[in-house]
Amino acid sequence: MSDSSEPNETYQRVAASRLGRSPASVALLAAAYAPPALAAIALASDSTDAMLAMLLLWPIAVSIVFLIGATRGLFAPAARTADVLVAPSGIVINGELIPRAAITRATMVADPILDGFRLVIEDGRAIRRKHALLIEDEHIGERIIATLELGAKRATASWGTQGVAVHAPSISAPMTLLSIVAASVGVVGVIAGWTLVALVSLLAILAVFATRWARGAVVVGLDGVRVEWMGQSRYCAFADVEKVQPLANGVQLVTKDGAHFDVALFTESEAKRDPYQSRHAEVRALHNRIHEIIELRRESQSESASIDPYLRHDRSARDWLASLRRAFDAAMNLRVATNTEEAAWRVVLDQNATGEARVGAAAAIAANSDDSAREKLRVVAQSIADPRVRVALEAAASSDEQTLVNAMENFKVQKQG
Repeated sequence: MSDSSEPNETYQRVAASRLGRSPASVALLAAAYAPPALAAIALASDSTDAMLAMLLLWPIAVSIVFLIGATRGLFAPAARTADVLVAPSGIVINGELIPRAAITRATMVADPILDGFRLVIEDGRAIRRKHALLIEDEHIGERIIATLELGAKRATASWGTQGVAVHAPSISAPMTLLSIVAASVGVVGVIAGWTLVALVSLLAILAVFATRWARGAVVVGLDGVRVEWMGQSRYCAFADVEKVQPLANGVQLVTKDGAHFDVALFTESEAKRDPYQSRHAEVRALHNRIHEIIELRRESQSESASIDPYLRHDRSARDWLASLRRAFDAAMNLRVATNTEEAAWRVVLDQNATGEARVGAAAAIAANSDDSAREKLRVVAQSIADPRVRVALEAAASSDEQTLVNAMENFKVQKQG
């Protein structure tokens, strides 16, 4: 195995095929990245003009290669028999160990074209990487997800995204126009010997490509959906959602006040160019996960706990924490600590409770928690998409009071009425 620190546990072997690139698609991709390689050779030989010309021609080469591949069907996935082993600590695919801690998603949908079920394991280390497996029996896929503890109740699911056209479609066209103008000016600069003009044009093209390559993520937790891109984050709580509307490239969450929260995995044009249904499968996996969570929340509504004792109200974060601890100490003196702790756990585990209440309840539990309680808090944190709540629950589990106070400070002072 590629990871020498294989845990001492029993791995289960499962029957699956791995979906990957065909030899033709690999050759095409190699051709797409030929210009940068030639530019490096030109640089090594002190041919600056040739280097700039190769880099300026790169976008054109990439466009031609992908056009040929799409129209000729050369990007069709190829299924090859794989050796797959799974255990709670991770999954091994053809000798490569993917640790459970690195997996950001495991989702499965039916694949009518490949006649089976497509199970996607997404590795969140460094640059996100998707491992797609083709499984004949749905129960095998369910067993893999359960073994890894990546179901909706246990963990968030994260879809990797990429590019300005997905996250900011309104500025995608102007940036494309900018790259065309920059490339044209750069070619003129190379021909005329204007090195500075060519360099500025190259920098403009690289800036545009950076926004097209910039990676983001769509994270779905029991509490809501978070969209991240270029350091920015948007969040929508399921408690505020009135209905979920499907989109060709994702979903649209309509909130109770009529606002629309669009969640896109790729562009609408990419959704239309999907002859092998791989993108459609990703959208269906997103739909399924959201609807599964909404159903779980609906089932738990009748069990919602009282949250008022755990709210911040108009107190400082430190006073909020101190008040929660005093309440627990008082309950212990009255010998009703067990009931108080059970009430707090009901709020922490209540999918319909506000993030503020769940954090307050977790802070209360942390005051008198043992190792098993802290581990339980960590597990709950893994299912949360709201970064404020997740960080606060992890801080409560760490028993670091200052970190917990800092995390609790993220919940604004407000009167509850």
